[in-house]
Amino acid sequence: AYNNDNLLFDEKYFEYMNLTWQLSSDAIHLEIIDRSCAKFRITAKNIGNVQIIFSVTHRNFSITHSNTFNVYVFDTFKLVPQKIVLLKNSFYQFQFAGGPPIRSIINCTIQNSQIATIDQNFYVVAQNCGSTNLHCSISAINLITNQKINYGSTSAIIYVNQLTN
Repeated sequence: AYNNDNLLFDEKYFEYMNLTWQLSSDAIHLEIIDRSCAKFRITAKNIGNVQIIFSVTHRNFSITHSNTFNVYVFDTFKLVPQKIVLLKNSFYQFQFAGGPPIRSIINCTIQNSQIATIDQNFYVVAQNCGSTNLHCSISAINLITNQKINYGSTSAIIYVNQLTN
């Protein structure tokens, strides 16, 4: 954690400090797991954005505040619908719900491409009769660390039938 002068808090003294925090909303619950290294558990309660500011009271009663941390809570990533029946040679564009709101990367694969295929715009084309699974995962690039973060996956079942008389 960094203080408001952009200097690192000295972690070796955490267990002796009075560590407190302020939350901008009640969308999360924050609890300390290990006071010696200031390890926390964040539990989501609602969807939204929460800003956290940590404060440390030192032995000389001076107070140091951290920079503001943002925590984003979003709904579970899922495909809509999760089951679909298509006629052979028809197509359908899948929609997504939940997941990170911006800068998301969604990758989708179909278990059996003989039954159906999917393009980059998430249009599924029914090829042959049968059933297959569509599996999609969502990730994003952390703009600070430039690391890819996986936010979950979801799947749907695709049934392909032929129109009969």
